[in-house]
This record gives sequence, C-alpha cells and structure tokens, in this order.
Amino acid sequence: MRDLAARQRVRARLVRGNMKDLSVFKDASFDVVWHCHSLVFIDDAVRVLKEVGRVLAPGGTYLLSTMHPTTLRLYGSFKDGGWRPKISYFVDRPVPYLSEWDMTWTLGKKKLVAPTIEFGHRFETIVNGMVAGGMLVDGIWEFSPGPPEPHPEPGSDAHLDTLFPAFIEVRGRKLAAGALPLHTPRAARSAAAAKGTSRPRGR
Repeated sequence: MRDLAARQRVRARLVRGNMKDLSVFKDASFDVVWHCHSLVFIDDAVRVLKEVGRVLAPGGTYLLSTMHPTTLRLYGSFKDGGWRPKISYFVDRPVPYLSEWDMTWTLGKKKLVAPTIEFGHRFETIVNGMVAGGMLVDGIWEFSPGPPEPHPEPGSDAHLDTLFPAFIEVRGRKLAAGALPLHTPRAARSAAAAKGTSRPRGR
C-alpha cells in the first residue's frame, strides 16, 4: 500500500482497527470502499456491512470480495470420488479444519501452518446486510483464480476450483437519504411518492 501510494505520488493514511467498529471514521467519509478478502475472518458480517454503509457517502460504491460460501465448505473434503461439505450451507459457525493441510498457507516458497477461523457467509447474509447498510446491490460475480490448471489432480483445490467458483464479488451503491430502489414494489413506491420521497436518479 505504501509503495503504491509512493509510486502514484499520493498520501495514504493507514489505520489499524476492527472492521466491526469503524467509529474512528465519521459518517459518509468515503466515496469508495474496497473490501478485499477479509470478511471471511469475521463472525458478524451484518455488523460489518452496516458499518460500511455508515461510512460510505451517498452515491458511493462498495466492492466486496470474499470466499464463495459453497466452495469454502468443500475444500479438503474429497473422499471416495466426491466432495462432502464440512458443515451444512445453512450453518453459520466457523468452517472446521479436517487436517493440518487445511491450515497450511503457501507464501511463495514458504509454508505456514496457521489455523485461522473462517466463516462462509451466505449470499443472503451478505446481500441483506448490504441492504441493511443502506446500499443497493447492483452486481454479483463468481470466479476462480485463473488461468485454471490444465490437468489438476482429482480432489485437489485446483480441481475443485474448475467445478465451483472459489470467490464471490459483490458491488453495492449507497442510496441517498430517503431514496427507494428501482425494484421496490409499485405499491410501496406510490406510497412513498405520496409522502414526498423521491426515487433515485438513473445511473
């Protein structure tokens, strides 16, 4: 981050904190929030997403990337020719480790055993959390790191990533105060219009 800021000749302020409590920042402080691959380490995703919505300025953009909730439950579970989820999709507790291999992170030529706690937050948790934070979700993508290996070992992570997406990316826009999403039911829009609440301008 510091190297990038230096190359671009811009000033960057680095703040260490807890994403569940962004009280160090005032309301509507940011036009863009980029949230890259850390929500998986947090138990209360909705609390985080509400905080994002609070610090995001009206009309601002939020871009989140995190582990795919289905694929995260399948890594390392290959046995007898197939994968079996470590926990149910509908269970919100941390995804358990099955072996030391599950806890091993590869950093270049080094390997580090670090049993981090990871949560596979479901799509409905993420989308509804963003809505609770005053955002309109206008894009969802599912993808695996590429290019894929041409002949991955059966049962490996690389093999699984050719069958299921490894990551999800979700984009949201912060609505202006009192604005209603364009897909709000007609009756609700009419009632809001009667009270003087305007719809968001087209983008």
